[in-house]
Amino acid sequence: MKILGIDVGIRKTGWGLIKITGKTKKYLDYGLIKPDPKLTIEQRLCFLHINITAVIANSNPDQIGIEKTFVGLNPASGLILGAAFGSILTAIGMSKVPMCSYSTKIIKQIVAEKGNATKEEMASAVCKVLKIDIDQHDVTDAFGAALCHWESMQELTENSN
Repeated sequence: MKILGIDVGIRKTGWGLIKITGKTKKYLDYGLIKPDPKLTIEQRLCFLHINITAVIANSNPDQIGIEKTFVGLNPASGLILGAAFGSILTAIGMSKVPMCSYSTKIIKQIVAEKGNATKEEMASAVCKVLKIDIDQHDVTDAFGAALCHWESMQELTENSN
């Protein structure tokens, strides 16, 4: 099974593709989608949509796991991030690939075994599981969403038996 993980951002959206065979988890590909900061918000949203559509088409995942956006104290930033999330969700919906979104805390709990894990702890946990060395947190967070999705699917399967 191939799972695409996505960590949404208006400045940088990370993505990571993993393949699970039996109990073996390995990374296949990863990257960052970085719209030019000089573009208008609507142009950046278009850029995200077009590029994540291409990532989905080129990687042909069986499932997608995406990190839910976190709205901090700045409502204006939250609205822009929500628009980016919507742009990505629209691309996923058009692809018809099954997906599920997870809170940051749940992803951290499942992958790093600590709901309040730091970015560094998450990156370390992801790199250990996938036997990869990446220092880009947007990508390791995306891999975290993919791993979380896999573990959640396994839990559902075990609970249904």
